[in-house]
Amino acid sequence: AVVSTQSTGATMRHWLARDKECPFVLAATHYHTIFHRRLLPPSSILRYKTFDIEDDDGGLVYLYRLIDGYCLHSRATNVARLAGIDQSIVDRADEILSLTAAEKHPMQPERVKDDNFENCQTVVKRFLETNFEFEESSYEFISWLKNNLR
Repeated sequence: AVVSTQSTGATMRHWLARDKECPFVLAATHYHTIFHRRLLPPSSILRYKTFDIEDDDGGLVYLYRLIDGYCLHSRATNVARLAGIDQSIVDRADEILSLTAAEKHPMQPERVKDDNFENCQTVVKRFLETNFEFEESSYEFISWLKNNLR
């Protein structure tokens, strides 16, 4: 989630830098870290909106009304419960949300039984270290992938 948060934040900063020449951009995200870390600079052209809810004795009531502000945590598991999703699945989703909010990987190594996990970590590390702005780096990464993913 960290990479996605950073790229989402970078995309929004790109548009905000255009100030008055910025086109109308509507962005929706579940990357709450953008708000927790204040990754977007203050701007006269930036507005935050969220949907209004009410807490009704431990349950949420969705009012379907757009209001000023932003949501700092996901309501997905509440929706899943309302939809009748199996509680074990909802519990795992809550666990994943907590881990990603703490910027921890949702697949903790002790839970992974796949022998290929270390290979996947190596690919992700190599990907994150590659500067794709340079064509040569891109080709080197692709070549590395071809030679190492057999």
